[in-house]
Amino acid sequence: MSLLVPLGSVAELINGDRSSNYPSGDDIVQEGILFLNTKNISNNRLQLDEVNFISHGKFDSLGRGKLQKNDLIITLRGTLGSCCIFDGMYETGFINAQMMIIRTKEAVCEKYLLHYLISLNKYFKQIGSGSAVPQLTAKQLEDMKIPLPPLEEQKRIAAILDKADALCRKREKAIALTDNLLRSIFLDMFGDPVGNPKGWKVEQLKNLSTKICSGSTPIGGSKVYVKQGIIFLRSQNVWRRKLELDDVVYIDEATHRKMNKTSLKNGDILITKTGRINTENSSLGRASIFLGEDDSVNINGHVYLIRLKSEAIREFVLYIITTIEYRDYIRSVCVGGIDKRQINKVHLEQFPIIAPPVEAQQQFIEYMQAIEKQKEVLNKQLELANNMFSSLTQQAFNGELTKQTEAA
Repeated sequence: MSLLVPLGSVAELINGDRSSNYPSGDDIVQEGILFLNTKNISNNRLQLDEVNFISHGKFDSLGRGKLQKNDLIITLRGTLGSCCIFDGMYETGFINAQMMIIRTKEAVCEKYLLHYLISLNKYFKQIGSGSAVPQLTAKQLEDMKIPLPPLEEQKRIAAILDKADALCRKREKAIALTDNLLRSIFLDMFGDPVGNPKGWKVEQLKNLSTKICSGSTPIGGSKVYVKQGIIFLRSQNVWRRKLELDDVVYIDEATHRKMNKTSLKNGDILITKTGRINTENSSLGRASIFLGEDDSVNINGHVYLIRLKSEAIREFVLYIITTIEYRDYIRSVCVGGIDKRQINKVHLEQFPIIAPPVEAQQQFIEYMQAIEKQKEVLNKQLELANNMFSSLTQQAFNGELTKQTEAA
């Protein structure tokens, strides 16, 4: 087993500058020094699609929180313990108050430590559970024990895990390419579904539907949930053209019967009613199709049910309302504050849906089904790659990779 040492003994932990100099909204500029927030760390990678900047003068006035190449960045609030390495196109940057810099000393390989911190995802979640505002503290991180083999062994382990992680990323990129291909086919055939440059006939969603309504919260809220029973879908279960049931809850049969107006039928489209709308996976406006048995599932008040007429091609309608162009349209009509937007029922009923010839719609669905089959294969390959990466990570920090080296 490797020597266990406190993180604070082998790395410098640096908070952002929280003095009166801390940047305000007025300090945000179009170009300048990168000003990172927690949204810029996703899947343990630095995401710079949507970034803020502060002026060089404001940056110079700050005392702490300034990034150097190969610094690790970890989130302290919200989604705890998301971690990445600062090795991108920018020479420096500044972190916001919900993040911390971990700057390693000579005895530590940055990528080794990054992989170790990523492996602690469940631990960080446990720290945050039960707290109204989950947060990590500098003290918790400083005292946290990490396994520390010799530096050359750290580098070897990091190289192995980097290769496994790179394989996962290649699979993810291949999956993204299938989505891009489908999008290209759609735009070539039909154009922008909102701007409608090809001049297709447009129908309001209510004219294509027999029913549009939102679910409801049963009396007692989460207290009525049971261990087994009728699946009760919430907004976190509705994603972009898929349903996720990892975090599903259940209601009993009696509650389900009382909510019979929102009992789902096979083919119903579901769209999230409330939430944020700043990225592709934001919680507002995600949509999917329910393909289960009639009356076997119900929905809560943060989800809309759309039951289309039999002549409408549901997969085509669903694809339209999950396009990038439609996300921008939803952003333009939703109401509410930054943290909690909402699609009103009137706006939903008025959603404009282009109506090309049915033959063209069916041809697109055939293309989509063929691409989705290929995507299923890639997703299985990604699952295998992720499992391999997880296994190697567990071996690495249990000392098993070291043992194999010593045995060799």
